[in-house]
Order: sequence, then structure tokens, then C-alpha cells
Amino acid sequence: FAQTLLHRGELRKAQSVLDRLVGADSVDRSTHYVTLAFTHYYLGSLDTATKLANECLSHAQLSADTVLLARCQNLLGLIAFHHGRYDTAREYQNNSLALARAVGSKQVEADAVRQLGVLKWYEGRFDEAVSGFYEPALALYRELDDKVGEATALSNIGLIHSEGSDYQQSLKYQLEAFRVRSQIGDQRGLADSYYFLSFALPPMLKGRAFMFSYLTRSLEVSTAIGYAWGREVAARSLLLLFREHPELAPQLDSFQDSVLSLSGEGKLYGVWAKAFRHLRHQRWNEAVH
Repeated sequence: FAQTLLHRGELRKAQSVLDRLVGADSVDRSTHYVTLAFTHYYLGSLDTATKLANECLSHAQLSADTVLLARCQNLLGLIAFHHGRYDTAREYQNNSLALARAVGSKQVEADAVRQLGVLKWYEGRFDEAVSGFYEPALALYRELDDKVGEATALSNIGLIHSEGSDYQQSLKYQLEAFRVRSQIGDQRGLADSYYFLSFALPPMLKGRAFMFSYLTRSLEVSTAIGYAWGREVAARSLLLLFREHPELAPQLDSFQDSVLSLSGEGKLYGVWAKAFRHLRHQRWNEAVH
């Protein structure tokens, strides 16, 4: 049940259920711990997520639970990525992948492969990200009938197409991801879809209105369910949109800097956002510093 809540993006409900489960002495306690750790990761409680993941890692090593060990490595890789420690993130994901393949856990294998694709994307190696990682992960998710993973991989591929300004293909993949997420009621996934759909049209006049609408919706859904990363990236993109189109700037003050400071990238954008606000109000010295 808790895993279902997590997959549906009902993060606060998942945390409440899992807090009770980890307090109970059961054979599934370690699984509940790592699921709770993932929940805290999505809620943006990264210190708690790291603490829980490391506790699970120690237990997995003592009990020789290879699947649990692989899941912990995957989560620690996600946390490292969130902090901008990309080399460390890659090391964790490679460890997770090797462990998953050693015991035939296709679920964890798919998760690690997809995240390694994200790291390739960040390196600017777009073709390699798709053919070497996103497409193999997509095939695994479909084999497993994992709709959450399938939609995430589709969205990842769509984003690569938008990087190459192939907006028709980008929109195709993003709409397919949106369709899957709508069918299964994945609220966290829908927040991601609204965000990525905002990049699926060229930034022309009509596209700007499209971007504003979907980014705002992403921010609203993310805020409602407590999805920290979703809030951060949607608010950040809105700030960038305001910068490029000053006529939208009066709406800037409705966004708080706190939603931009959760990740390594977000902290940099948070500094920029403060500078931009000072600039709009002609506080030149503050903007420079």
C-alpha cells in the first residue's frame, strides 16, 4: 500500500503510513525503510533520506541482501545528483547496476540504467543517452509493466528531442508520458509532465503562453503533494521565463526564493533570482553583490 502511495505521488500519505510501518518489527522493515527514504527524497528532506539510506545500506551489507543494497545505491546516487555531485552519482548508479544485474533484478537495473542516461544527458551526450540508456530502460520498464518507469523514460527521451529543437518528436513523447501518468493517477509524474511539456513547443509567442500555463500547473501540483524537486524546477523555469519576457515580471513576487534552494543547481539559481529582483527595483549595488 505504501509503495502504491509513493508511485501515485501521494507523498505525505506515504510518509505517514511508512512512519508507522518502520516502527513495527516485521520481516519487511528494511524494505519499508528504503521506501521511506525515497519518500523523504521526493519531499526534499535530503538529510533524512540520506540517513535512512545509509542505515539501509548497512543492514543490506550485514544481511547480504543484494537487491536492497542495489536500491540503496540507486537512492544515494539520486541524492548525490541532486546535490550536483555528478561523479559520485555515477559511481553509485554503476554500483547499483552491477548489483542488480548480478541477482537479476530488472526493476533496479532499469532504474539505474535510466539515471545513468540522465547523467549522459547532463554531459551533453544526447544520442548516447537515448540509445545506450533511455531506450534500454524503457524496454525493461515495459517488460515489467512498470507504468511509472515507462512514463519517466518516455519523458526523458522527449526532453532529448527538445534539446535538438525537434519539437514534434518531443511533444509526441511528452504527451505519451502524460497519457500513461493520467491513466494510473501518478500525481508526481503529472507534475513532471506539466514541467516537461512546457519545453515541447518552440519559444515563440504562442509557445510562451503555453510554457507559462504548464509551468504554473506543475508548480501547483508539486506544491499540493509536497514534491520538492517539482516545485524547485517549475519555479526556476518561471523565473527564467520572466527574465526573458519582462512583461510577465510583475508576477515574479508571488514565488519565494525558498523553493529554489534545495539542490546544488537551485542554490545557484536562487542567487540569480535575488539579483534579478534587486535589478527590477533598481537596487544596483545589491544586484551586483
